[in-house]
This record gives sequence, structure tokens and C-alpha cells, in this order.
Amino acid sequence: MFLDSRGSAYQRRRALLAATLALIAPAADSFGQTTENRELTLREQLVFGLQVRRPVEFAYIDAVIDTVERDELPESLVLRVFAYARSRQAVSRVRRRPIITFQAALDEITKKLRIDIRPDPAPTA
Repeated sequence: MFLDSRGSAYQRRRALLAATLALIAPAADSFGQTTENRELTLREQLVFGLQVRRPVEFAYIDAVIDTVERDELPESLVLRVFAYARSRQAVSRVRRRPIITFQAALDEITKKLRIDIRPDPAPTA
């Protein structure tokens, strides 16, 4: 490469690289996940925290959410049972997904409180 009055080839390449990075860097922030700290919804917390996998388990979680939204089941109770199910997984000798403990414990508690966990009826057209 040749040298001219404006500087060396190395300096020109370095300036070009810096300018390119300055243009690309702001656009790179707009890709991928957002950096906002948002709180998880109750459904997201239950699905991911309890390792829900099967369609029947998703249906159960949706029924729990519907019952909470109808104010028939306190959200604080659901969160306490959620924490209990996750803690039981940590101390259990048998590796079991927390949804199994969660469902059994919540069913037992709601039976004693005479609360039916059921989904909202589908809207008729």
C-alpha cells in the first residue's frame, strides 16, 4: 500500500473501521431480546418454573389462571404452592418435575377450601 499526504494506509483503514462500527453499533441493540426488566406474568412464571410440557398440564395451568382471574382463588396461595413445589424438587430423591407436586398440592388445598379449578367457558358465537 502506498502512503500519501493524508496519512498511512493503516490509519485510513482504522478510521474506516471506526466509522463502520459507529454506524452498526446502534442498530445492533435493536436485535435480539429486549433489555427491559419486565415482570413475568403469572402464567409465564408457572409454565417455566414448573417445567410444564404436556398439553394436559398447559390446560391445568390455564384453568388455574382463569380461576385466579375470577377472584375465586387467591394469587398469593398459587404462588405459595408454586414455591413449595419447586422446593420439594430440590430435596426430593426422585427427580420429578415440579408441576406434579404443584398440581397435587393445589388440588388438595382447593378441595379443602371448596374451590373448583376450572377454565372459563368458551364464548359462544
